[in-house]
Amino acid sequence: MLIYPVFLPNWGCTNQCVYCDQTAISATGSFDQEQLLADLKSFVLRNRNRDKQIAFFGGSFTGIDEQWRTELFDAISEFIDPQTGFRISTSPDLISPVQLDWCKAHRVQTIELGVQDFFAEVLQASGRSYDSLLAISACDLIRDYGFELGIQLMPGLPGWTLQSLQFNHLCLLRTSPQYLRLYPTIVIRATALAKMYQAASYEPLSMDMAIAQCADYVTLAEPNNITVIKMGLPSTIEQGDVVAGPYHPAFGEFVRSELYIRDLEAKYRAGIPIVVDSHKHSLLLGHGKKYLKILEKRLDSCNIDILFAGKA
Repeated sequence: MLIYPVFLPNWGCTNQCVYCDQTAISATGSFDQEQLLADLKSFVLRNRNRDKQIAFFGGSFTGIDEQWRTELFDAISEFIDPQTGFRISTSPDLISPVQLDWCKAHRVQTIELGVQDFFAEVLQASGRSYDSLLAISACDLIRDYGFELGIQLMPGLPGWTLQSLQFNHLCLLRTSPQYLRLYPTIVIRATALAKMYQAASYEPLSMDMAIAQCADYVTLAEPNNITVIKMGLPSTIEQGDVVAGPYHPAFGEFVRSELYIRDLEAKYRAGIPIVVDSHKHSLLLGHGKKYLKILEKRLDSCNIDILFAGKA
């Protein structure tokens, strides 16, 4: 599936969450609708007879003025083909039968909910405008209407605990989305969370904790047919905008490396060389052999003889 992303930073949002600066995260400037329509038309023409989606990210799409949305989709409908659908992101408190009827009428296929966290206390501490029950009911309603459901979660939000983490695991299985995005909480300059961090009232996850929590989510999600489509904020973020937190452009690769060495640990037996798949060499050898060193440390009581398949 081809995706053409359109970023509308904070459009349609009903409140400002403590961690949020969508402009910094998406690295987008002013919105030029005429240029957007020209770019979308080119995208569609280049990819005739291929399944594709035009995806609206960065804000709460169902919170945007309905007349503007309708006029935009009407303009796009003049050049899209039958293989083109739409994907939108929005907030759980902006999901209703009226909004979903509009989405059905306008070829929306996938709705991604910025749930961020299912635990009520964490939602309140993060400035979200809904509670656990509303988040779950929004997921159910989207599934009942026949849309593909995506969920975005943010490990490490203010007020998180092991209890809230376990609750999120249960809610993920309960709502059973097709897609999951994992964005560990980052402290962005000029946000309310940055003030909380500077006042020592908020402590972000360490890199290791963020990687471990995301790896746990993947281990839970993938056997239950939930596809993890993104881990970590995009690499377009300016490093100068990041005050603190587990941000790295290769964060997703770190999680996959962690998952791979967990798998090796589970299979390893003393005296048997570890054989690494040729297409997974980089997971151990990349970033200065970071995860090879971690594996050796975790298995420090054994002699490790690692064979790289396909290598002399």
